Amino acid sequence: MNWLGERVVQVVRFVVAMIFIFATLLNLANVIGRYVFLAPIVWAEEVILYTLIWSAMVSMPVVTAYGTHLKMEVLFELVPLWAKRVIMVLINLVSAAVSLYVTYLAVQVIQTMQAVGQHSLAAGIPLAFAYLSLPVGFGLNIGALILSFHDLLRGSTGRPLGQTAPTEMTLEMLEHL
Repeated sequence: MNWLGERVVQVVRFVVAMIFIFATLLNLANVIGRYVFLAPIVWAEEVILYTLIWSAMVSMPVVTAYGTHLKMEVLFELVPLWAKRVIMVLINLVSAAVSLYVTYLAVQVIQTMQAVGQHSLAAGIPLAFAYLSLPVGFGLNIGALILSFHDLLRGSTGRPLGQTAPTEMTLEMLEHL
């Protein structure tokens, strides 16, 4: 992954960390309000739910950049290097196509939500805002896939950002015990 990709991943990780910190502090304030002052923050649970949705969607490209999506590596490790490259290109192309399609569908849903004007019950947040996380997350994911595809075309089969596969890390850790 190039310098720009690494910086984008760092920014996204920071944003997700800030989202989690905000959600945690809001939850803490709600617990204190509910049990100490007997006055809960009525809209807190909805806001926390939407922040968690946003964090999951915005985290997706980071998982893609690190190559840590759930996958079956047993058969992949048995094929020759050229076949691994072909498989990775196919995976990137299919993932990009799915991401584009989900982005397209999400934009349609957002337009419908805006036309209807639907809002959350307690917080009054437009539901279009919650659904906006889908095209943002999948759009960033397409960017991560493009960077991965670029690395594949350059002949790089190493792990993004210099990471080793989880199985390799586990074996290395076990050897040191």
